[in-house]
Amino acid sequence: MARKSDPPQDLPRAGEKDVSTFGITNYHNNFVKFGVRLEDRRRHLYVVGKSGVGKSKLLELLIKEDLERGRGVAVLDPHGDLVDSVLKHVPKSRIDDVILFDPGDTEFPIAFNPLAKVDEAYKMQLTIGFLDIFKKLFGDNWTYRLEHVLRYTTLALLDSPNTTVLSILKMLNDKNYRQKIVARIQDNVVKSFWVSEFAAWSEKFDSEAITPLLNKVGQFVATNMIRNIIGQPTARFDIRDVMDKKKILLMKVSKGLLGEENSSLIGSMIITKMYQAAMSRADMAEEQRSDFYFYVDEFQNFATDTFYEILSEARKYHLDLTIAHQYMGQLSSRIRQTVFGNVGSMISFRVGAEDAVVLEKEYEPIFKERDIINLGVREFYVKMSVKGEIREAFSGRTVDVPKPKDDHSREIIELSRKKYCQPKKQVEEMLRKWDEAAAAPPKEDEISSVEEKFEEPII
Repeated sequence: MARKSDPPQDLPRAGEKDVSTFGITNYHNNFVKFGVRLEDRRRHLYVVGKSGVGKSKLLELLIKEDLERGRGVAVLDPHGDLVDSVLKHVPKSRIDDVILFDPGDTEFPIAFNPLAKVDEAYKMQLTIGFLDIFKKLFGDNWTYRLEHVLRYTTLALLDSPNTTVLSILKMLNDKNYRQKIVARIQDNVVKSFWVSEFAAWSEKFDSEAITPLLNKVGQFVATNMIRNIIGQPTARFDIRDVMDKKKILLMKVSKGLLGEENSSLIGSMIITKMYQAAMSRADMAEEQRSDFYFYVDEFQNFATDTFYEILSEARKYHLDLTIAHQYMGQLSSRIRQTVFGNVGSMISFRVGAEDAVVLEKEYEPIFKERDIINLGVREFYVKMSVKGEIREAFSGRTVDVPKPKDDHSREIIELSRKKYCQPKKQVEEMLRKWDEAAAAPPKEDEISSVEEKFEEPII
């Protein structure tokens, strides 16, 4: 049997102002409902536990309360079940706040363009985020040349309006399209790469950098389902606006539907865009930044090197993360160190023996490895931040998730389609026209600016 322990004296109790309730103490029959203060949620919340032990219900509890209290919320779900459950908890008064991102709704694809609306100050940041995403995807096959090409491809596309992820393919294998994009590049270093360096590359470099990149991006956009989403240049929602106006963004990136690699790619791009939007809040006074609560289930699927920066910097911009996953082996050593070093509150449900060894170091001297292994369903240990100070670990269990009184899911889906999506036929016709226009030879005025500035021939 798992050991139990008493909570701190300054435990934030349910019903107190600005407390997000999720648990009940279970030491010596002293049952007190408690939660985490909103100010401490800015230091982020980490949840780990095997499948079926209560992890998803804890997330559902927190999200439900956020919805009912009028807070801004985003949920990134690699399965879809959590979003389906959350939809049922949306109060009638907040139906109009919901944006549903569901690739499975193929008849009404929503637009997502990570290259859109990037201010000059954040172009390099987004580019680095892109590099980290593909670096993780390529693994040991990642090379300096791949990074070099993708960096300058992304920077070039960010200087041109109406570019999308589909533009990466065009930029690398369509001379006509490339000429038109190069003509719009504002940065002389980026322009010089395309006019001089790229033009001089041999076939060897093509096989080392261009072909692998074309293959990866090509696989990503091979299905209509994904192409119809990331090929639309203009989304009908803006993530910064979602944050500032406390809207509700529910995102399904189901691995079963999209495939594991594509789910990871889209999810990672969403996180990169979310962080860019949070950083852009530097243009407003801190007291004007409303807290925005971002839940990422199975976050290891989307955790790139950029995640280090997000965890350490996001709280300045009131982007408050709750991240969850199943076991430590899913995390690189760097990501694990980043999480343990930056989260204010840590909740552990039952885990396996290997993970218990790691977690014991976080919960000692109160709890040992054998305790963590023997936790019952819905039981957890928590080391919590209270007013910015980390308290000793104690035990608890999740409170029940109330059944939804009214299920507005169907109404929400229909309204979100109407406001943020377009019919499939309309999107595919738009993409067909874009493809034709992209492949067309450039007009004289589209390349004159490049020829005037550089003596080298445009490739």
